[in-house]
Amino acid sequence: MRRIVAQHLASNSEFRNYRYPRLMRLARWAVQYPALALPIAAVPYIAALLLARLDWLPIFPLSTDSQAHALDFWTINIGVLTAQAALIGLIFPLVIAFVGLLNQGRASFASRLTIYIESSSAIFVGVNSLLLCVGIATQLPFAAKMNDTVAAFTLLNLAWFTLNVGALVWFVLRTIDFLHPESARRSCKPMSPMWSGHAS
Repeated sequence: MRRIVAQHLASNSEFRNYRYPRLMRLARWAVQYPALALPIAAVPYIAALLLARLDWLPIFPLSTDSQAHALDFWTINIGVLTAQAALIGLIFPLVIAFVGLLNQGRASFASRLTIYIESSSAIFVGVNSLLLCVGIATQLPFAAKMNDTVAAFTLLNLAWFTLNVGALVWFVLRTIDFLHPESARRSCKPMSPMWSGHAS
């Protein structure tokens, strides 16, 4: 049945016009299927560990001393952890609280808040940012044993952080759009019962 509906929607011009952008559909897929998304996210880190064991991992020396070299990279990781925690801990709850405050008391408050969270990818932004914080915090106790992979892990963490910053910017821009009446009405269009279940 899902395949038949998907084939029908693929040829539906209205569905193509109002469905979410590709990256947003990918974010919604990750939220809907975390059991698949989490192992996929872990693959680059596992690959880095395997390549390090095979001595196939390139080294990016920041210092001639190996201990100082590792310390430099872990300093970068701690900086990424601090920045990510600050961004998600300050901006994210303040924005959601602001939207909730502006819509409080309206008869459609619950529906509008649900549409806002869906259209702004709030769950993806919040969970993905928290996962990066947890990931770096998990790596830190093993820092002394990860001299061979510290450069690769740092690059992966930086790439993940860049993704999260981009997602956070999208979240803030969508929030600004949602607070504008015309944009808020447009945000409701992709959320019809038929489309919302198959937009991913």
